[in-house]
Amino acid sequence: MVKLLQIIYFAHGWHLALTDGTPLIDDTFEAWRVGPVAPTVYRSFREYDSEPITKLGLEAEIPRFGLEMDMEIFVEKNITEYLAPVLERDDFVQKFIQKIWEIYGPMSDARLSQFACQAGTPWSVIWNERGGSRHVGAAIPDSLITSYFKGNVASGKGPIFPPSKSWGTTSG
Repeated sequence: MVKLLQIIYFAHGWHLALTDGTPLIDDTFEAWRVGPVAPTVYRSFREYDSEPITKLGLEAEIPRFGLEMDMEIFVEKNITEYLAPVLERDDFVQKFIQKIWEIYGPMSDARLSQFACQAGTPWSVIWNERGGSRHVGAAIPDSLITSYFKGNVASGKGPIFPPSKSWGTTSG
């Protein structure tokens, strides 16, 4: 389940950066020992711990579309096929979700947590610098996540930089 939580975090962060602050999911990330966690996603799948997820999660609203969809999309191998009816309306999101899965899907949960929790990340700022380790569920503001990921877009560096800033454009 940690892998699911981290992939959703990275997708949300890159989406915030590449869309000038538009959230991918309607949830506030919190600094937990394992890294950034969307509590709604955690509550949906906590019973599975490290076991395979075998049921649909709670529904989450994707603000960009104003529609509800199952969190299962983040654990399916072919995300774009599952989302096809929605993604046909937005080429950027289709390419974005596919690229996120290509980059982060093959990584282990430990590697993803390592990237999410390294020094200078939003999780590290809240957990280490702002006392999040002393407060269960300390919020990681989207503004902090946006700033961090936008900085990576501008500099071309980061834990894992997307191969192209032109995701979803007609030229990319």
